[in-house]
Amino acid sequence: MIRKLFRFVLGVLRFIGRSIGFFARGMIYLLVALMFGVFVAIFMHPAPQVPQGAALVLRPTGTIVEQAVLDEPFALLRAGGVSAGRVVLSEQLEAIRAAAGDERIAALVIETDRLQGAGLSKLSELREAIAAFKASGKPVLARGDHYDQAQYYLATVADEVHLAPDGFVLIRGLARYGMYFKDALDRLGIKVRVFRVGEYKSFAEPFTRNDMSEEDRASSRDLLEGLWTQLRDAVASSRKLTPDAVDAYVNGYRDVLAAASGDAAQAALDARLVDRLSTRDQWRALLMERVGRDSAGKDFRQIEAD
Repeated sequence: MIRKLFRFVLGVLRFIGRSIGFFARGMIYLLVALMFGVFVAIFMHPAPQVPQGAALVLRPTGTIVEQAVLDEPFALLRAGGVSAGRVVLSEQLEAIRAAAGDERIAALVIETDRLQGAGLSKLSELREAIAAFKASGKPVLARGDHYDQAQYYLATVADEVHLAPDGFVLIRGLARYGMYFKDALDRLGIKVRVFRVGEYKSFAEPFTRNDMSEEDRASSRDLLEGLWTQLRDAVASSRKLTPDAVDAYVNGYRDVLAAASGDAAQAALDARLVDRLSTRDQWRALLMERVGRDSAGKDFRQIEAD
């Protein structure tokens, strides 16, 4: 097919070459060559081979976003020339939904260590897709060397949650912090004039106050409590815990940690936030047992969700 397409493009170029001048002809040749290269790269790229009985590996790296964008030059300089990484939500959802109906996929594996951040709405959508995958009858397993709040929220949708023996589960709840500049502006002699109507208008408060107003505090508390209730109840439901048990872990973490003699991983296990403590080698051995070995016999059968 590529050979026929190449012959057709070559014929078109010859026709154009007989009709226009040398410079224009060269520019058109270059443009067509670029378009042909893009076409081949996009449409002729071979599909990845999926081993029979493989696990789909969800290993998000960086931040989960709605749409991929190029890194800003100054951001790259600040990061030492290394991109922070972005994961496009729609691509992950598409991979999970396709895997649910693919007979070659036997399980879903979630590894959260490279996930650096994501909004609650994106994580919720990803969890819903994984829950639908589970409904197809295929198991979901998750592991992390440690879990922050976003990583743990994603991992809890799995049937089985693993944690490294020297890891931890850090759930801090939700908070909102603001900076206030009134004293600084006063010292600089800058006057701020604000016109507002109503009590719950806090946009200009950082420039006119040194602290949070009671109205802003009340509206922020209502918003955060609603979001926390959604997150906490989802975690509790997935882990078959009560919401109060999750709150007790978050609010009384010092006591929970003391009861486990300072062992954060054991504290998470005792609180039933995870199912098992496993090293990376133990994790890999478990997956080889569950889904089988790859052709080289050194790892489990898998395909990346990217």
